[in-house]
Amino acid sequence: MVSKLRYRKIFELLQQRIADGTYPVGSTLPTEQEFCAEFDVSRYTVREALRRLTDIGLVARRQGSGSEVLSAERRNNYVQTMRSLRELYDYAAETNLDFLSTGITVADQALAQQLGTMPGHAWLHIEAIRRTRSGEPICYVQIYVNGDYRDIEPHLAGLPGPLYSYLERHHGVSIVEVIQTISAAPGPAAATRALGLDDGDMMIRVERRYLGAADAPIQVSINWHRMETFSYAMSIKREDSA
Repeated sequence: MVSKLRYRKIFELLQQRIADGTYPVGSTLPTEQEFCAEFDVSRYTVREALRRLTDIGLVARRQGSGSEVLSAERRNNYVQTMRSLRELYDYAAETNLDFLSTGITVADQALAQQLGTMPGHAWLHIEAIRRTRSGEPICYVQIYVNGDYRDIEPHLAGLPGPLYSYLERHHGVSIVEVIQTISAAPGPAAATRALGLDDGDMMIRVERRYLGAADAPIQVSINWHRMETFSYAMSIKREDSA
């Protein structure tokens, strides 16, 4: 096996193993440590591959008992890998973040699994409302910034442009890829209250994972939108010349 496989290649290989019965439905996948040893990659990379298997409904990650194979066929969840940061930059530059709270949180097992990191790692946790220039609320935002860059906290209020761009400029890190996942879920109480909904109302959840070298998460943002005000459009072009 070629060393340093990235998460997409591992994801595709594991998906094939599930489809051909190497890992049958009802079985438990090898541990993260075993996959790290097999593919010679970091746990960040393995966790991102397993996350994608979870997103398409092939496995369920059980705390303390590994990943269980649920199905040999993917379900039709909408998961998109962003092709460019330009549109995200323009979106952030043309809107405002109204910061509500900031603080340092240490990831427990559940949060670590969500963020794709190890339990015990510190993150800068930000709660905010994104608004139009005229002040209309667009979405409720939960942002987690890798604790290695927590010194940005005092500078958030006057931050020009998107947060990830500031991290790149002032910490010398590079965002290699942004993975965006769109789903429907009951909104957290803070989000429903902020957007004038009832507790437990369904909302559109847009998660963006900003990955650096070795697929390590630098920033994770979770954006909660009212269902009736959210729309998403993308352009798909042919790659062949036929």
